[in-house]
Parts: sequence; C-alpha cells; structure tokens
Amino acid sequence: MSLTRLSLLAALTLSVAPILAQAQDTGWAACRAAPKRACVLAEATRSAQSLSQATSRAEGLDAIVLVLAEGQRFEEALTLSASLRQEVDSLVVRTRLAAALAAAGRLAEADRVARAILDPGWRVMAEATLAEVLASKGDIAGANAKARLAHSAGRAGDFAIRRIATAMIRSGETDEAVAMVRAIASPDWRLRGLIDVAMALSATRPDLALELLRDSSKVASAQGNLIWTIYDMRDVAVAQAGAGGTAEARATLERAAEAARSFNDQGTRDTFLEVVGVGLTEAGLTAEAVALVRTMGGDWPRVRIATAVGVAEAKAGRRAEADAAYDLAARAADEGRSAARTFLHAHIAESEFDAGLADRVAASLDRTDKAAALVEGAYRAGALARAAMTRIRLGGGDTAAAAAAINDTDVRDTVLKSLIDEQIKAGRLDAAKAAALAISTPLDRGYPLSRVAAAQAKAGKVGDALAALDAMPPVHYRRVNALAAIAVALEQ
Repeated sequence: MSLTRLSLLAALTLSVAPILAQAQDTGWAACRAAPKRACVLAEATRSAQSLSQATSRAEGLDAIVLVLAEGQRFEEALTLSASLRQEVDSLVVRTRLAAALAAAGRLAEADRVARAILDPGWRVMAEATLAEVLASKGDIAGANAKARLAHSAGRAGDFAIRRIATAMIRSGETDEAVAMVRAIASPDWRLRGLIDVAMALSATRPDLALELLRDSSKVASAQGNLIWTIYDMRDVAVAQAGAGGTAEARATLERAAEAARSFNDQGTRDTFLEVVGVGLTEAGLTAEAVALVRTMGGDWPRVRIATAVGVAEAKAGRRAEADAAYDLAARAADEGRSAARTFLHAHIAESEFDAGLADRVAASLDRTDKAAALVEGAYRAGALARAAMTRIRLGGGDTAAAAAAINDTDVRDTVLKSLIDEQIKAGRLDAAKAAALAISTPLDRGYPLSRVAAAQAKAGKVGDALAALDAMPPVHYRRVNALAAIAVALEQ
C-alpha cells in the first residue's frame, strides 16, 4: 500500500472514530434517560468489548453471563454464552450457567450448555454438577445417570460424587450413597466423600459416621503427602467430634501434631501445628489447644490458636478461660517480630470484639498503637486500618464521620472500603455510596461504586444504581458487572 493511501486511511479512521464514539454516547444517553434491559445489556457488552486487554474483555463477558444466570435472565445469558471462551474462567461460567438452568428446571438447556464445553474434563465436571443439582431436587434416577457418566471419566468426575452422595442421603438413599463414595477411585476425593457423607449421617447414624471417618483417617495417613495428611486429619477430627467421637478426634489430632513436628524447619513446623491447634479448638478440645500453644514458637501461629480458643471459650460462657487465652495471645504477640506486632495486636482486638469481650478491646488497641510507632509502610497502614475499624465498631455512632476523621489517607481509604462492605450488607446503600465517593483516589472508587450500584439495582433502585454508575470512571472493568446487575433488575 502506498504512503498516500496509508495517510488517507489513517485520516479516515481518525475522522470516523469520534463519530462512532459520539453515536455510542448518544445511544447510552438515551438508554440512561429511559433504561430498558436490552439497551443496558448492550452497554454492558460494549463496555466489556471496549476494555484494552483481551483477557479483560473476556472476563467482562464472563461477568455479564454470570450475573444474568444468577438473576435467572436465561435467554440473554444463553445468547451471550455462545461467545464465551473455551478456557478455564469461562468454562467455570459455563458450568455455573448449566447448574443455574438445571436448578430452575430447564434441564434440556442445561444439558446443551454442558455439551457445548469442548474440553472433556470440564464437560464431565459440568455433567457432575448437574448430577448434584438433580440429587438435591430429589431426582435420584437422573442424578445416578449423570453420576455414572462422571464415574466413567474417572478422576475428572470424582470431585462431585461426594456431593451427589450427600444429597442422596437427604433423600433416604443411604446405603447406595455410602457404596458410591467408597467406590471413588481417586483417594483424595474418596477421603472428602467419606467425610461429607459421615457429616451428613452424624445426627442420625453416628456409629456409621464414625466408621466412615475411621476409613477416611486411614486414607489420610496413607496418601504420602505430609502437608495434605495434616489438613485431612484435621478435617477428619472435626467431623469425628461432630459425630460424638471426642476421644477419636483427640487421637487423630495427636497423630496430626506428630506429623507437623516432623518438619525440620521451625517456621514450617509451627505453621502446621497451627492447623492442628485450630482443629483442636473446632473439635471442642480447647484445653489441648492451649497446651499445644505453650510448646510452640513463632508469633502468628500462637496468636491465631489462642484467639480461636478465646472466641470459643467466650461463646461457651467461660470468661476466665477466655481471658487466659487472650492473655496468652497478647504475650505471643509481644514476644514475636516487631514488624508483625501491630497487626497481631490489631487482630487480637478485633477477635475480642467479635467474642463479645468489649472491656478488653481498649487495652489491645493501645498495644496496637504503641507497636505501630515502631514500624512504617503498608503493613503498618493495614494494621492501623484494622484497628480503626474495631474502634469504630466499639464506639458506634456516626461511622462515616469516624472514618473521615482519620488523618492517614491510606488508613482512611482502607477503612472506608471495609465500611462499604458492611453498609451494603446492612442495606444502608446511601451511606455506602457516600463512603465510596469519599475514597481519595478516583480509580479506587470504581470497585466500591460498582458494588453499590449492583446492590441498589438488586434492591429495585435502578435510578440510584445508574447515578452510582455515573460516578465511576468511564472505563473500568467493574462497570461491566454493575451494568449487568442493572440489566437483571429491569423487567423489560
């Protein structure tokens, strides 16, 4: 192509681009004035396609389909799903769309979505997910047909068999469910299946539940991966305690502790002893958890176990034991690294507040402030933000004013983001929007505002949602999510 032609093409492109942008702006302005589902959905799709990176564009379309599926706007979701990738994130969306269709009773469409997945392993996962949905709806024959398909693919379908079996137990098919999980070929998924089925049976068939958990403990011990053995034994023990097998749970966790102590590196050893210690607490063995803490080093592992014990004891009404656990946590924090101390004491204060021990919180916050004076950087800001949130909860009153009074910008912005989540959960959407607009960096307002807009749309406040959308940066990948949520909320 000649230089003259290239110049003319470039000039034409530059002249047409503003016209296209103006047409898009005009179209959105008209939709904004009289919003309809079709034009809002079109704007969501256009916004996704306008993102600069190919991955972001694909993720935008994923988000639209997912929001539409969750809102049971299946016609639009099915239309857009044809353009989704055959790659991992999009395959997850396709699977979830199939599950949503099945849950809504649209089984033929669910099957078509599952069969449209080209990857054999992911297709089997989608089919297994459909089997789980069918079992939960009481369609045991349909679930069994899908389960056989999953079994025929081997490991690819094993992940869902345990959940199918659990649903079957709820339908009274206990013997078949137990046989199904015992037949799972993959040892790790068989272990998970045995635990899940045992938990489902713990209230009605505790003897059978404990028998299955003994089987799962053997699988955990034999798998050859020390790390997964420790985690799996923890899960087995918690289930044993739930089925009334406290002595068996204690023995299982003692074996897990022995496995953790076999690591040569102290940091690794303490990390996995923490897994055991939290497991002891979850199994109701708080005295054993405290005894374990006294044998350990490190700071975070000891603090996490001790605060878990503190919460458990406080909720059980054992105040003296709760106080002792939190005192142990504070000593572990003070003996730990100076760089971590601020976060450790902030974590303790938050835990004490959650445990209902408000009278202890002020002292822990004071220790947080003293530790913060010795460190700098983002780690310090994050810890102080956590402490500030606890202070705001402790004091009650005007949370927005309390957040605005924080001088440190990084701390204030982090607190505002946390407040937004709480305000959305509480339905205080105007307050959430005000908090989002108070964030110092415009780009950082995008995600909180998209969450506010989505919540407003779900609450039927489409006008407010559009106003929140207008306050977002014009090119932001989260804008796609908000637009999709607004489209779902519109009836036409």
